[in-house]
Amino acid sequence: MIRLTHYLTKNTALIPLIALCLSNRISTTPANNYQDPVVFHTVMGSDKFYNPGGKANLSLHLSPFYAHTHTAYTPQGKKASNGNVFGTWNMAGLFLNDNPRPTTQPMSFYTKTKNVLKNLKNQSSTLPYSKDYTNEATFNPDEDAYQAVYYQAVDLKYEKMGLRGQLNFDLGVGLGAAVKGGIANLKSRLPTYTIQKNFGTAAGLLPVDPEAGTSPAPGAQPQALQIYESSLGENARRQLFKELNFDASESNITDLEDLYGNVYWHVPIKIKEKGDHVFSLIPYLSVGASLPMGKDRNQNRLYPVINGNDGYTGLTAEGAIALDFPNMMQLSFGGGITMFNTRDLTNAHVPTSEFQRGIYPWTTSISRQPGAIWYANVSMKADNIASKRDIPNFSCYFDYIYTEHQHDTIKLKEPKATFAQYFRPDLLERDSSWKAQILHGGIKFGLSKNVYMATAVQTIIGGTRVYRPTTLLGSLIMTF
Repeated sequence: MIRLTHYLTKNTALIPLIALCLSNRISTTPANNYQDPVVFHTVMGSDKFYNPGGKANLSLHLSPFYAHTHTAYTPQGKKASNGNVFGTWNMAGLFLNDNPRPTTQPMSFYTKTKNVLKNLKNQSSTLPYSKDYTNEATFNPDEDAYQAVYYQAVDLKYEKMGLRGQLNFDLGVGLGAAVKGGIANLKSRLPTYTIQKNFGTAAGLLPVDPEAGTSPAPGAQPQALQIYESSLGENARRQLFKELNFDASESNITDLEDLYGNVYWHVPIKIKEKGDHVFSLIPYLSVGASLPMGKDRNQNRLYPVINGNDGYTGLTAEGAIALDFPNMMQLSFGGGITMFNTRDLTNAHVPTSEFQRGIYPWTTSISRQPGAIWYANVSMKADNIASKRDIPNFSCYFDYIYTEHQHDTIKLKEPKATFAQYFRPDLLERDSSWKAQILHGGIKFGLSKNVYMATAVQTIIGGTRVYRPTTLLGSLIMTF
């Protein structure tokens, strides 16, 4: 409550909108979050369904949930480890165009490694790794030799669990509102790093023939071993991350999730044939807002977890058309868009080279406005599809959601002109967009007239630059 009060004192213009939302159902919400791109609080999924009841009611959903994944979709839409969500990690990227490197910060290991990677070009040109890995003008990731400084995989394990709640108030005439929020524990486990197979063999680190169990050739490619020991090995990573001021510890954060609210309106239109009610055509309109409730993210965390909309306020508009077939099912086709505010960030990691992937070493000040998130959904619900004697009030729900996050707008606010010319906010904008396709299914059954149990599962089946979490959710639903 203290955190909410503090937020409202800084954003007084939002108070009327919040009051409107709290005075009066809310849908699955795409978030400014590539780790958990679509957040849902109930088994109903997108939940733009019309509930013909004719009287006002209040419902409370309490939903424990658990999400996990160790895989993601890369910028090319291929499955990979979580750590490769923005591309394959390039450790030589730490040394490409490093002009903004702080001169006052002691970086002895960094300097030593840079000299090793730079001076490899002076060794015998007949060896495959005779390259200057610190020269952006000649760096060519399409050559096998340059692939040596890339990790094949950075295998991060992501977990999220907590409790979400949603309060719905429906006036019974198609008009209603909802508010939802939650608390969650987010974890990003320490990763395992996998080097390129050909490089590992050349460096004498991997068997030439793993199936036969043969040992590496002794003394194979001293250049490759130099690259490994100076930039890719465990000790090298630890020293480099320390000197670059990265927090390379495991992320384990418990915090409040964003607070969402919306007002919605259904307009049922009965379609009759020969006097019989065949189906209803039901337009749906909704407006809402989301408020950040959690702490700001530590920009120096190397394995971050992102809570909600990452500290941004969002305004959402949604619409849908539903076809309601009495005593059968309801189909809903809709979509929506969310816009975000702009924030100034200090100590933000911004690329200085187009070949940097996975890790951006140098920081500056920026202003950032997340790109708009839009989505389209196809949804279905079927109420009371089983015998009340066998399973009372048994209902099922299904959603397919396609959502896309547009590029962020990022402006450099670096105070030093000598540094500003080297930062590439355009590359950060490139990495900020993502796409996701989500499937959601849920079931609900009655324990009594006003109390229900429910369960649901949500998974991501395609996308770019997003994690692939599978989320399980259970719910206790009470109506009054």
